[in-house]
Amino acid sequence: MQRTVPVQLASAVTDLIDQRSPVPLTATLYHAPEFTLGSFNRGDLWNQRRPLIAYWGRRDAAGYFHVSTPSGRAGLLAAQMHTLQEAGQALAAVTFATDAGWGRDPYDLPAEVRAEVPKVSTLRLRMDIGGPGGGGPLPAPANLHDPIVREVPGGRLTVRLLYARFGEKEARWEVTPDGHLDLVLHSGASADLAALPAAAAVFAISLAPADAALPEATVRADDGKLHLALRGKRLSLPLAPASYAAIQETAAESLGLVPLSDSDPHSVSTPETTLP
Repeated sequence: MQRTVPVQLASAVTDLIDQRSPVPLTATLYHAPEFTLGSFNRGDLWNQRRPLIAYWGRRDAAGYFHVSTPSGRAGLLAAQMHTLQEAGQALAAVTFATDAGWGRDPYDLPAEVRAEVPKVSTLRLRMDIGGPGGGGPLPAPANLHDPIVREVPGGRLTVRLLYARFGEKEARWEVTPDGHLDLVLHSGASADLAALPAAAAVFAISLAPADAALPEATVRADDGKLHLALRGKRLSLPLAPASYAAIQETAAESLGLVPLSDSDPHSVSTPETTLP
C-alpha cells in the first residue's frame, strides 16, 4: 500500500490509497460540523463493503446512508461502483462485471461460483438509511427521477437517480415489506449479464446545507459508454457489463492514465446532455 500526505481543501481531504491498478485508488472525505460524506473513487458492493457512505448527527444519535445490493451472491460479486466527489456532492455510477468483480473471487470461492456471476434473477440497489438519527425508512419517489430528500442535522441529504437501464427494462422504485427502499433493475427470469447491451445506474448525491444547490452533474450514454461529469471532473465506463479489466481500462483511458510499460500493466503515469 502506498499513501501520500492528504491534500487539505477546506473541509475536504483526498488521500491516495493504492496506485497498483490502471485507476489508482483514492478516498475522499468531506467533513462538516454535523455531517460527513466519504467515498472511494472505485470499489464494489460485495457484502460489508461501503464505497460511499454518509453520517450525520451526534455520537449517541447518529444516522447513516449508503448504497448496497441485496441481490444474492451473483449481484454481490458483479456490482461495481465508481464515484466522482467534490466536497459534499458526489456522482456515483454502478456498473456490472462479468468475472466476479476483481477478476478473481474476493473470498476464493470455487470456479463454479464465479461461473454464476453473469446470470442474475434479481438485481436491486438499496438506499440504506438507518441509525438512531436516520429518521426512519425512505419513501419511494413518485416518479423515477424525483429526488429523495431527508433533512439531517445542519443540512439535507438528497439522492437523485439520473440514469438507470437493464437491457430494455424500465427500472422502478419499490419499498420492501421490511421498509427498505430499492431501485429494482431486474426481477424475474434469470438474465445473462454478458448478453445485455446496457446495465447501469447513476445517482447524484448531496449532503450539504439545506440551501445548497444540487450537484452540477451530467450523464450521457453513447458509443457503448457511460460518460459522467461533476463540477469539472469526468469519467467514462462501459455501458454494457464487461470484465473487471475492461471496466478499469475504460475508466483509465477517460482519465488520461496510461500503462508505464507493457511488462507492468498495473503501473500508471498521468500524462452532453445536462440533467436538471
